[in-house]
Amino acid sequence: MSPPFSRPGLSRAEYLDWVRQQAVLEGQVDLAELEQKSRLIEAAAQGKIVPEVGTCDAGVRSYQAFRSQGGQSEEIMLASTGDERLTNQSPEAAELVTWLKGVWGIIRGVD
Repeated sequence: MSPPFSRPGLSRAEYLDWVRQQAVLEGQVDLAELEQKSRLIEAAAQGKIVPEVGTCDAGVRSYQAFRSQGGQSEEIMLASTGDERLTNQSPEAAELVTWLKGVWGIIRGVD
């Protein structure tokens, strides 16, 4: 199933439903830690996105956060590597990317 991110007005419930259909959890993320990291999203949303030359035919690995604005979901680019390289210059975005890379090992099948 393709991610519905491009559809305007994606609700949080619809997104979570899609994730539940895709992800195989192999561990747990501490709820307090998740809440603390989610508070970084607003500051990360203010970061300047800087494009750089990527690597041809390297695929793409991207890290995004999502926030709800007036009942609509908004994608926040944190970083992207591969064919297209994008860097969010916000320190909060960098912290989120480092954290996401660490928890990636407990989620499988979301690629």
